[in-house]
Amino acid sequence: MASSQAVVAPPPQGGGGGSPPNGRGPFRKAGRWIVSILGKAGRWIVSILGKFLIEALLIGVGAGIILAFMAPVISENIAYVNPTCDQPLGVQVIPSTDIEAHGPTYVDEDDDDYPPDFVLDGDPGSMWAPLQVPVPEEEEAEERLAVFSEEEADRRLTLEFAGEEERDVALVCVVNGLAIEPWRYRNFGRVKNIAAWPDGSSTRQESTLKTLDDGEMQNLQQVEIDAGPMRSIHLAPIDAYHGEIVESFDPDVCETRGIYEYLERDPNGCVIRPTRNAGLAEVIVFEVDPEAPGLLERLWSTFF
Repeated sequence: MASSQAVVAPPPQGGGGGSPPNGRGPFRKAGRWIVSILGKAGRWIVSILGKFLIEALLIGVGAGIILAFMAPVISENIAYVNPTCDQPLGVQVIPSTDIEAHGPTYVDEDDDDYPPDFVLDGDPGSMWAPLQVPVPEEEEAEERLAVFSEEEADRRLTLEFAGEEERDVALVCVVNGLAIEPWRYRNFGRVKNIAAWPDGSSTRQESTLKTLDDGEMQNLQQVEIDAGPMRSIHLAPIDAYHGEIVESFDPDVCETRGIYEYLERDPNGCVIRPTRNAGLAEVIVFEVDPEAPGLLERLWSTFF
């Protein structure tokens, strides 16, 4: 009696009947093409490529998860290296009692003055204003807008630190304009471009400040300056955003702001002409905090 044996079909040779590699889409088509040309060698290549692609995908996903987790840590450490007015990490405010302000005092047409120490009083409703180009006699004062003097001494504010030691200044921030209430903020001018430099330095940096929305008018804006140890800093506004015409329906405003020669629009309101006064309400100086945590300490506190 003849014994029966199972016949095993030999594997297909070459590229005629080879089964395609696992996968779908472009990779599957590319795999068929490689196998059809290279045969067994092509199948081996496709198998290896598939492993590499899977590993690369897993590595990419893992790296993405790690970066997402580390993003706040990276952002915080960047802020320690490069503090900003919005995120002043690793620095501390130099108290206003440790600073003396020097500079010209602007007096407007109504004999209101704007002295330098107003930038240190913590009140956004007061401001220092640089001297301005005199109004020609043939022009009415209320028709002129803010134009700062061309002489730097007329618009230079110097902040001198008390004591014999230098202060390691890291950041200078300002409140721009008379930011006590929206109509005043708009009606008064604001500094546009400003230069800043440390004492004894010939390197000046210029910054462009912004006119902010009413809800953000008291936000600090950064003035670029070469950071480092210094005894004083100099700020020199260059030009200004002009004051704007504002409308008010507040009887107290319309009755008490006659100095702006308001125009009647209707019985319940008034239109107030722009004032040419322009300046800075506050200057905040930050120095390096010697007790700020170092990089290793910050990383340790993050993970442990």
